Amino acid sequence: MRDPTALRFYRTVLAAAMLAIPPLHGEETPDYLSAAFDANRDYWENTLKSENYASATAAAPDFGDKVLWPQLSGKEAFIKESWEGGRLVTWAHPGESGDASGHNPFDPANWLIDGKPADQVTGSMEELFGETTDLLFPASATRYRVDIREKSHASDVPGNQVFRHITVGENASFHGGGDGIGRRVSGNIWVKRDATFNGQGFMAFTGSANTFFRNDNGWGSPGGRISQFLMVGKAAASVEFLGDIQVADRLLLGEGTAIVGINSRLRGGNPLFNRPATLALMDGSIFSKSTNDLRVPDLVVSGTVSGGLPDRPLESDAYLAVSFKNHGNRPYEGPAKPAYRNGPLEMIRVPSLVLESGARLISIPGKDKAARLVITSTATDEGRYRPRLDSERETLTLKNEPDAAKFHSWYDALPHGITVFVSPGASIGNVRFDRLVEGGILVTDPATRAPWSEVGFGEGNAGSGTELFTEIRGLSKDLSY
Repeated sequence: MRDPTALRFYRTVLAAAMLAIPPLHGEETPDYLSAAFDANRDYWENTLKSENYASATAAAPDFGDKVLWPQLSGKEAFIKESWEGGRLVTWAHPGESGDASGHNPFDPANWLIDGKPADQVTGSMEELFGETTDLLFPASATRYRVDIREKSHASDVPGNQVFRHITVGENASFHGGGDGIGRRVSGNIWVKRDATFNGQGFMAFTGSANTFFRNDNGWGSPGGRISQFLMVGKAAASVEFLGDIQVADRLLLGEGTAIVGINSRLRGGNPLFNRPATLALMDGSIFSKSTNDLRVPDLVVSGTVSGGLPDRPLESDAYLAVSFKNHGNRPYEGPAKPAYRNGPLEMIRVPSLVLESGARLISIPGKDKAARLVITSTATDEGRYRPRLDSERETLTLKNEPDAAKFHSWYDALPHGITVFVSPGASIGNVRFDRLVEGGILVTDPATRAPWSEVGFGEGNAGSGTELFTEIRGLSKDLSY
């Protein structure tokens, strides 16, 4: 698996230019994005009506149940996998927590292996969890939480908790990982309704199998957030995200294919995208960032973003949604040197989306040829930016309520609309741009458009034709222009 530190695109050095882009004032929320959200929520609600819902697991998903899995076409890679040689490791006390105040989750006596008390099979936590472990937290009428944070269990991979399949049943909560300790999962994950799945540190999807992560929570209710950091590093394989899934901080698309399934949504706090990776968005799906940092592009793409796949073409639109930025380069006239994390809150102008040389932004439309990957804006009330404050530094003036209120008022008044920087060598085909600011497509050379094909523009853009293009000299090291 490629080292995440190899994601070097934020260090690309290009010449800087400062060309003003006229602001866009428009609707607060794209109607079609709101409609997609509502349709997706209802879609997954209906799957809960299956009579097999309680018994199905990540290890035995019951793909033949059309109520439980209405979207399956038979072409999904994860349904073709066969799994052998696993052992079922089950929390032995459903309804009773496993943490500092309950049963000790680091004691094998509190687990079952294939139905037998684990301490009768092994006396070692290192032997309990591993590449063939299918983890099950049974449903319960009483809420309970099992927390195995801050400890590594896998002797072959120091610093990681290693599992194959994970099922979290109703009213169960599984928390793992820890600072410096991640989770490595090679199989499927299914988080049932009214269950939670979360963790500190990194969680990585690895291995050579095509898998799924299904979350039956979220869509405006608790339970959508599943990890602090998440990495897809499956080389030639894929993981398909189903339901509503949010990563709290860093989402790394390292290698392999991340698929946002039909009527699903995947959000990352700070998405990063490496060259070997492909992000595929299926019918009705949404990919977006969960917060809006004005100083950083929402997404820098050096791999492929695809609406649909060659064997699963789009039959309805999918959405790549990015945030508005300080496109007008408006100064912030707030307190002296307001601070953000480790430095001053400098207002720089960056694109919403960056396509590096070699990046591909494409759609593979289905039978009627009308469906597209739509590049649009997020809802402006989603991911409202708030500076993080460090109470130990006296220079951080935004901890004062009047200062914070002034900043938020300035932020809320910024013009909305998106910009896209397209590097020479990036290819675009069969996509539609909507809610661009005037001059919102940034290019260094008009010839950049030559390899584009079947590119459409929606009615929400602030202009048409050449009005939507601005020629600049490039991006600076911090990706500003």
